[in-house]
Amino acid sequence: MAKKRKYGGALDEPLEPLRIGLLMSDDKRNEVIRERIEIETTKLNQLSEHYGLATGDHRSLALALAREYVGGFKEVKPKGRPVKWDLMAKAYLYVDVRRAAEISVGRDKYAAVATKPCWAEFIDCVEGDNRDPDPAETVRKKYLEARSDRFAKVAWDAFLMHQHENDIENWDANVSELLRGWRSLTQNKLP
Repeated sequence: MAKKRKYGGALDEPLEPLRIGLLMSDDKRNEVIRERIEIETTKLNQLSEHYGLATGDHRSLALALAREYVGGFKEVKPKGRPVKWDLMAKAYLYVDVRRAAEISVGRDKYAAVATKPCWAEFIDCVEGDNRDPDPAETVRKKYLEARSDRFAKVAWDAFLMHQHENDIENWDANVSELLRGWRSLTQNKLP
């Protein structure tokens, strides 16, 4: 048997049966019906409050209830392993490796990026227990993946625009913000 949900207060109490007798006068019958309407309206308003909706917004209330109880209104959760590195993260990594290549050579450019605090925390959080013991190797692999991506080239052009406008600080702030947001999502927190 399905477990009944507890809403609290009058919402958990069932309604008394509506009793309208055959010999009841019209005024008495209307009064009984009016009382029932008042009780139901009060409960609908309490249910709206429970779902955080405006009082009297019955369409939104119906949708909230349908999303909770009717399969056809529930959103399908994506199947499979969650995406760890999206296009934006790879594109920012591509840019940072190319920037590091202007200063370092060989594997040093990957190590330079892997040791930057924002990337070190991102790699540690996103890769989790399955991460490569050498973060520079993770950076190298993701850089090679991003190198053939058009979006990475667009990100490089965007970086060059920031460089041209002497706005590198803003670029670095955007990178840090994206990486902080990803870390929050992987830990089920808001950025």
